[in-house]
Amino acid sequence: TGAWTWSHSLVCGGKCDHPGERTASMNGATGMALMCFLGAGQTHMEGEYKETVFKGLSFLIQSLKAQGGYGAWWVGSGGKGLDDMYGHGIASIAMCEAYGMTRDPRLREAAQLSINYMTPAQNPQTGGWHYSPYIQDKMPGDTSVVGWQMMAIKSAAMSGLNVDLDTVRRANFFLDTMMVPGGFGYHYSMDSKQKNPLEYRPAMTACGVLCRMYSGWKKDEPSIKAAAAKFAEAGPSKSDIYYNYYATQVMKQYGGPEWESWNVRMRDQIVSTQV
Repeated sequence: TGAWTWSHSLVCGGKCDHPGERTASMNGATGMALMCFLGAGQTHMEGEYKETVFKGLSFLIQSLKAQGGYGAWWVGSGGKGLDDMYGHGIASIAMCEAYGMTRDPRLREAAQLSINYMTPAQNPQTGGWHYSPYIQDKMPGDTSVVGWQMMAIKSAAMSGLNVDLDTVRRANFFLDTMMVPGGFGYHYSMDSKQKNPLEYRPAMTACGVLCRMYSGWKKDEPSIKAAAAKFAEAGPSKSDIYYNYYATQVMKQYGGPEWESWNVRMRDQIVSTQV
């Protein structure tokens, strides 16, 4: 089919630990796998793995649910392991990246329709996204899901696709509400902020800072500088891979000696901790 799965027990014969359980979330798993190939410069048009990438992109195009100018890789939520808005965001990033790298017109429609879907899926009052689109659950949203949609929108903008700036403005409003008062930290949700207003999550802080950078904040903005300094001083986490994922992108965008130092430590940690 060209798809990947999160449920590695299907492919490793029970010999891998932490095999995952989201068997049905193939859009998200395929998007994540494709991002690895695309990040290494491998596309469906050139490179050693172009046939593999072609099959993955073909699967995503065929599984996209298109209707009325929108295209969803969201299938459902509710703890059933289906493709939720995480899966939609991840698949959208992969398709937009592939289109941006190749300008292959066969990818443009799927990429654009998936970005169009971000608008009705967003909570129009809070600016957030959640596991299910707003049209389904009316939830205020959470910073983690927001991060994947914002990365997809950034990829779309860099690839020359149409982006709704009001959707980005609303997302920034959501991030405003998630910020720790007087600091650079970010909360996961309004519930977590109300319980502990000053207690932020490192991974959500890195996610929030990256979203700000991708939406146009400059590196000399005080909260961006404070985050980069704190990330550089602490270095990569030994246990929080989600934090490392976002913080690495923040440091890459920030650049300079802070990035050089971070990159060496992050690279060596990834290699040395591989099973």
